[in-house]
Amino acid sequence: MINILTDQGLISSHGSPPKWLQDLNGVEVNISDWDDYDKKFGKLPLVKGKPTVIMLIFLFLLQFSFCQTNSHEKEVRKDKEILFGLLIVSQQIPLDQADCTDYSQPLNSAYGSGYYQKFRDDNRLYQILFLGDSIFDIGSRYDGFYDKEKTQMLAVAGNTFCDMNTQMGVIKSQNPAVVIFGTGGNDILQHIQNQKITQSGKAFIDKISNKFPKSKIVGISVPPTRVVYANENKKEINDSIQAYLIDRGGCYVDVLSLFNVPEGQPANQTDLLEGDSIHPSKSMTFKIKDKILFDCGVNF
Repeated sequence: MINILTDQGLISSHGSPPKWLQDLNGVEVNISDWDDYDKKFGKLPLVKGKPTVIMLIFLFLLQFSFCQTNSHEKEVRKDKEILFGLLIVSQQIPLDQADCTDYSQPLNSAYGSGYYQKFRDDNRLYQILFLGDSIFDIGSRYDGFYDKEKTQMLAVAGNTFCDMNTQMGVIKSQNPAVVIFGTGGNDILQHIQNQKITQSGKAFIDKISNKFPKSKIVGISVPPTRVVYANENKKEINDSIQAYLIDRGGCYVDVLSLFNVPEGQPANQTDLLEGDSIHPSKSMTFKIKDKILFDCGVNF
């Protein structure tokens, strides 16, 4: 499942998406303001850039759909959502080569919805790099969560270990003092085999070490959620990544104690965003920030 963050904030859901949305290979896209959508992406069926063969086929089907349902506003909105998702998927975004792409699919299409362009155009050299998924992507939008002068926030909603590995090439900083990463949760939610997740995580750590050999590496554990499968499998992933990172001189932040629940048990809803089964609340996100400082001495 992919979260997409727009200028209007987080637009996503972790509930049960409709069947037509599930069929998009795990890509979930919800747009709340269609007038704003049309301003940004053009009215349908116009498509900017060179469409792929699948896009041309889809546009034909879309035109047929309009002929059949143009009197039904909900159907038109549904088609717009599908097209938006396919437009993102079809974008040609340069990614690094990584073995994990053989089994960690699909890669995060949200990366091409503005994140890549923002990272690519940022030529500043930062002291701290922060890579991650929606937990810290959302956190980065809280006032005071991080120092924008010294920290480059590279978290992308929906990222897996493999996604972060393939996105490293866009980073301009050459010698950051610290590289922080926090993910693994989306790998689990995608039901990638645990062995493959740890393989991806270790390869990602190796890539950070090779690209930034003098940087301190800080990893953050997958937190408790209210998703049974994630809670049952996160310990194996966390333990493997922790051991591998510490063995290579890194620092690991286990956030479990902040949630005050036993290993494998669900997080309290009060520690998560309202109506959300995965993402920590604002106050919990700042507690994680404080624990990074306390455990690893890094104030980002």
